[in-house]
Amino acid sequence: MSQFIRSKTSKNCLKSMLVQQDCSLEQFCQKTGISSELVQELYDDERLIPNTVILESICKAYPVELGSLVVYDPETESLSQLLPGLFANPDEPMQVTICGSGNLGHVFAGWLSVRQDLRVNVLVSTPEKAAQLQQGIAINNGIVLKRREGDVVGHPHLVTADPEKAIPGSRLVLLCLPSFVEPAVLTKIIPFLDEDTFIGSVPAPGGFNWTAQYLLDKTDKKATIFGMGAIPWMCKIAKYGEEVKVLGTKTINGQVSVPAHRAPEVSELMGNLLKMPVLNIENFLQITLNPGNQLLHPGITYSMFHNWDGTPLSEPPLFYEDITQDATDILQQMSDELMMLRFALEKRIPHLHLSAVLPLAVSIQAGYGAAVIDRTSLRSTIATNLAYAGIRTPMTQVEDGWVPNYQNRFFLEDIPYGVVVLKGLAELADVPTPMLDRVLIWAQEKMGCEYLVDGKFQGQHIAESGAPQRFGLNSLEDLIQTF
Repeated sequence: MSQFIRSKTSKNCLKSMLVQQDCSLEQFCQKTGISSELVQELYDDERLIPNTVILESICKAYPVELGSLVVYDPETESLSQLLPGLFANPDEPMQVTICGSGNLGHVFAGWLSVRQDLRVNVLVSTPEKAAQLQQGIAINNGIVLKRREGDVVGHPHLVTADPEKAIPGSRLVLLCLPSFVEPAVLTKIIPFLDEDTFIGSVPAPGGFNWTAQYLLDKTDKKATIFGMGAIPWMCKIAKYGEEVKVLGTKTINGQVSVPAHRAPEVSELMGNLLKMPVLNIENFLQITLNPGNQLLHPGITYSMFHNWDGTPLSEPPLFYEDITQDATDILQQMSDELMMLRFALEKRIPHLHLSAVLPLAVSIQAGYGAAVIDRTSLRSTIATNLAYAGIRTPMTQVEDGWVPNYQNRFFLEDIPYGVVVLKGLAELADVPTPMLDRVLIWAQEKMGCEYLVDGKFQGQHIAESGAPQRFGLNSLEDLIQTF
């Protein structure tokens, strides 16, 4: 793992941190265990961004947030000056295609199409969906992003369901899709990719890199694959095609690229587009093991409904704000098992560092910064996160009230492309996961699927998941070959 990456979009804040902590360079080195030579380099050049190992050492030694150690501070806002190789003609906009028109797709479509240096296409699933989106956009002459920082209105160049119209000419393709939809969409768009296109998933859990590489290899296509560690925004569509609410914005993000030598370009590109630091976190396992939705959604839902007596509820409960201690305990056990998996993989795979894989509470606090009001515990961290405010449990309305919906995204995505992937990796690393197993056994029964059979990871629906075994990765040696 390289020590630093030089950035034109972000800078390190070591100098200001030392002032705030009233700490000398010598004291800092002693407390963090970072060598004086590396610290001096960071101190002398704020454009050097430390790797996740160094950042983790600092966060452990001092009560500071990751987002305060690296901040967005671009040398230039001009994308053509920052990355001239992306532009065939610097006087013409770079084409970007957004795949998906859900919450995140709406924000990307509006946010990016404001820019004069980009031409933004939106690819949707059906002509009917394209017509609906176009109709909504026409009402306000663009998609309105309602933000605390001020509203933004952006108008995409093209909305279509035809990949042959949307993809050719695109230097960047962003998949803003549920993981379970990605294989089908990749299959449709890969034949139309230009040479040297950047294709990324936002975010990219669920074995996205294995899926994308497998499908590229089948068609003998070449592309730079990358994945974002987290969604940049918590967001919710208010009116389809017309307005989307940005409930919270991350302070920092991470990405991984294949091939690895394209990572600096991807960090600069996505940092410029998102207006936030985007760290190179170097290994897709850093994203695959991210303790976000794949723990939160199944864990909280299991707590709510595994003992449900069948009586409809009067309304869908607040999913995060009303989190119980029972749900918190389940999440904590799942998080602990995930950290055991991290440490086992690091121990068994030479030179593997998974410093971006953090305990659930720490991960939420790092990702949302000041939006988390009370950091006292995991429960308070979830319940007081302003970005989670007002989000209700996905349910189905019936005559007498509301009942659980076992076919929503919390199941269709976060089980086969979340919990099942973690279980597959745990099998490879021989790590026991009793709480993950309990949640998985309950969820697979509700979904009518088989992943764990008689306690063994051998169910027929593994072939329809993002687990490494789905791609013939049946040992850690096989896994290493994908790095």
